[in-house]
Amino acid sequence: MELGEGSSRVSVVTRRQALKLGLAAAVAVSGGLAVDRLLSSLRPIGELSFKEFAGQVGKPFLVQFKGRPALSLRLTAASPLPRPAGGYRPAGEGFSLRFEGPTASVLAQDTYRVASSALGSFDIFLVPIGPHQGAPVYEAVVNRFWR
Repeated sequence: MELGEGSSRVSVVTRRQALKLGLAAAVAVSGGLAVDRLLSSLRPIGELSFKEFAGQVGKPFLVQFKGRPALSLRLTAASPLPRPAGGYRPAGEGFSLRFEGPTASVLAQDTYRVASSALGSFDIFLVPIGPHQGAPVYEAVVNRFWR
């Protein structure tokens, strides 16, 4: 919108745009607090089962690393590990988890604090295993066969 002679150019924000911006800001601020709270309450990985992770396939997990903003990964697969051969029947379970992340950030092999709204937060060792359709893929192996 341009005003009369001698005036400068002014951008007009509609009421709808202002409401959208305000809502986005409120979500960002409250979401940031929720993310901090979620990432600060640690749960031992030993308490989480294959069944719990399998129920979260397709869901987002937040990864905190090196003081930077949390990165969102999507759990793409939860697969049971094959049972050891032979006569021994271990009481525990083993499984692998695959996560896919954004192309803008690639995580190095390391232990990270990971959080989900359903499972809480836990520390887990993530290994980059290569891209899938351009997106980085990470794997975590949980082996509790030998308790």
